[in-house]
Amino acid sequence: MLAAEVYHNLTAYVNRLARRLLKIDKLDSKAKCLDYSLHFILCSWHPEQHNTSSLHCPEYSQHQGRFMVWSQRTLVFVVEAVLGDASPHTVA
Repeated sequence: MLAAEVYHNLTAYVNRLARRLLKIDKLDSKAKCLDYSLHFILCSWHPEQHNTSSLHCPEYSQHQGRFMVWSQRTLVFVVEAVLGDASPHTVA
């Protein structure tokens, strides 16, 4: 087994263990501002505090409830939900 595979497997195991021990359980809401077509993610441990009338478009501050929202309960860290499998790069 290559060192990279060992590292990947160990990292995955530690993440699963941490989730179980920390009881990570949050609601991710994927939203689309219907005025400006901007997509964004809201991660929250208190989903009862958020709905379309409490959202604000992060780019344009629209807050009239004109959003399309998809929600899912997830067991991932916030940084994993936001970044996913993306890798950093420099914009020239």
